Amino acid sequence: FSREDSNFIFHMRLLSDYGLIVRVDGLPGFGHEMVQSLGHCDGYYWTEIPLRLTASGHDFIADLRQKEVWQTIKTNFKDEGITTLIGISKSLALGFAKKKVKDLTGLELE
Repeated sequence: FSREDSNFIFHMRLLSDYGLIVRVDGLPGFGHEMVQSLGHCDGYYWTEIPLRLTASGHDFIADLRQKEVWQTIKTNFKDEGITTLIGISKSLALGFAKKKVKDLTGLELE
């Protein structure tokens, strides 16, 4: 990927907007900065900013790494927005975990 690609920048903004990534120093932004002069946008540039996944970001990735969750999302929810995908992935992961507990122990979790 190219960090200049508008699709990459769009998705980085979404990750930041939804609190899945943050700057290590706690300041806002993720390193894609706007150059302004006289109140007008003259363009954008990148600065090297250390980023980290938040706890929510790690949870989202952990849910997506489950083969059943990822396959279900790719097959049935590929056109959904990020908010929906976060919720669906969490629900699917929980559902598959409850099924696994039942299969292993016979106990049904609520």
